[in-house]
Amino acid sequence: MLYALIAEDTNDPQKRLDARPDHLKHLDSLGDRLVLAGPFLDENGGMTGSFMVIEADDQQQAEAFYAQDPFMQRGVFATYTIRPWKLTINKSAGR
Repeated sequence: MLYALIAEDTNDPQKRLDARPDHLKHLDSLGDRLVLAGPFLDENGGMTGSFMVIEADDQQQAEAFYAQDPFMQRGVFATYTIRPWKLTINKSAGR
């Protein structure tokens, strides 16, 4: 099953920048479990949050995978939610 993390950053953009290299390594370590990931942007292109989708057996496993992310461990997010998500339409190929 797929699980989405929807997160808003704290008001400290430096936290994201400092943790980003380790965050990207973590995402790479998820292999095929990672379906998609990317930041939310403000009107100037600054990163303000995250949307990530992973495959997990259940909610508990999804929460455990997300808990290992350096963004979670280093307090990048002010708020977040982890919810089951269903991919219904995908027109992203080639974008």
